[in-house]
Amino acid sequence: MVPAQLAEIQNSMMRYLLSPGPLEARFDEGGSPLELELARQVTPSPGLKAAQRLAIYRKGYLLRLLETLREDFPNLRRAMGDPLFDFFATSYVRRNPSRNPSLTSFGANFPKFLQQTQGQGRDEQDGRVSLRFAVALAEFERVRAEVLRVAGDMDAAYGTHTDAWSALCTGPAPRNSQIVPNPTLRLLQVPPRVLQYLNLIPADDAQIEKGIERGVALSRSQFRLTTTLLSAGQWALLQLIQREPGLPWRQALARCKPPIEPAWLWAAEARGLCAMRLTANGFQVGNSS
Repeated sequence: MVPAQLAEIQNSMMRYLLSPGPLEARFDEGGSPLELELARQVTPSPGLKAAQRLAIYRKGYLLRLLETLREDFPNLRRAMGDPLFDFFATSYVRRNPSRNPSLTSFGANFPKFLQQTQGQGRDEQDGRVSLRFAVALAEFERVRAEVLRVAGDMDAAYGTHTDAWSALCTGPAPRNSQIVPNPTLRLLQVPPRVLQYLNLIPADDAQIEKGIERGVALSRSQFRLTTTLLSAGQWALLQLIQREPGLPWRQALARCKPPIEPAWLWAAEARGLCAMRLTANGFQVGNSS
């Protein structure tokens, strides 16, 4: 078989796998012209005709990609319900086929796809999922999946820094010690209804009715995922050290608006958001610059 013929068969196979219609296998020979053409390229088995083998493969291929989306967006699936979630997920699979041997990032564009395809969304007042809620929840879960899978680990990159933060808060600490972000740290703004749905804020939180988004940090440290609600100052600090990793801790705090207490840095390290990289030059925390 010449390369051109192989490429043509491969392209035909992909069109068949992503063709619309039910996932149930078509156990008859009276298929579409594309199915009949591909069936001539497939060897039948003792128990199955060529067209049947193709149909089983097509169903398995789509179900594997659908299962990947179900695994990456479990809360969105629960909020939408299986029929609605599977409808959008199957449409996404057919319009965005996997182009990578690994499926770790297959659902990366699913939130954007929902934004583009749901039109005006659904009315929350009748118990159905609204567009804004669904997209925001999908984006949260996309970021969570990214944090779980992204390469890099704070402990491997910088070592353990709890003693350094303790020194900063309770005793001598190098003046120019630097704040470095966790390589897995991701920041996003999340609507309060999504936070309430995920049990990150109580149902009677005053911000829910106002609809004001809240800053959230997700990170992974020691194989553990953490989700941290942030104040405006904490959000500003983490954004700053992501833009300029390695800032001296005093300078980072001085540039943070609104200001935050130095002690929060210790809590942030304990939650795997950032770490201190010690430098040689000892000063007391209370010393003036």
